[in-house]
Amino acid sequence: MKKKIDVKNATMKAFPLPVTLVTCMDKKGNPNIITVTYVTGVNEEPPMVAIAIRPEKYSNKLIRETKEFAINVPTKELLSKIDYCGSFSGQEVDKFAETGLNTDKASVIQTPLIKECPISLECKLVKTIHFPSHDLFVGEVVAVHVEKELLLDEIPDFSRLCFLLTTFFDYREIGKKVGTAFKEHDSCSDFKLL
Repeated sequence: MKKKIDVKNATMKAFPLPVTLVTCMDKKGNPNIITVTYVTGVNEEPPMVAIAIRPEKYSNKLIRETKEFAINVPTKELLSKIDYCGSFSGQEVDKFAETGLNTDKASVIQTPLIKECPISLECKLVKTIHFPSHDLFVGEVVAVHVEKELLLDEIPDFSRLCFLLTTFFDYREIGKKVGTAFKEHDSCSDFKLL
């Protein structure tokens, strides 16, 4: 077994994070996009997700005001647009206009989705938790949109989609499938989801 060493100040750089485009809007209905990598599911029923955004970011203010946001899952073809949305403030530029991304009407919330993203989750804010560097926004997922071509028996077939990860310094594609969850060990027949 190889020896591990203590690496200072590498807490969040030790593992890759998913790349998403979060949409939000101001009270006048002007939409904004922010690239968010701190994103995860936090509850099954009702379905909830959490995203973390620094307090000084323009999108943080918009989500607090409107109490909603959408998580849009981009593909590698959108890489330059993803990078742009994470590099500029929506207070200064219209990211939809600058990137050429198109809005798509949501079915429940007012915040638009991104048409070019094959998966979008509409979220209503249910809780905000303040941490020293970020605010954690917990949203109830009130609608999910998946491109028809990605569905296999009404379930997303993720082998047809190339997701992106970031290690903070670069973007990476998720690699090939190497196993099936809850099937790779001998005691699977007794396994139950909690």
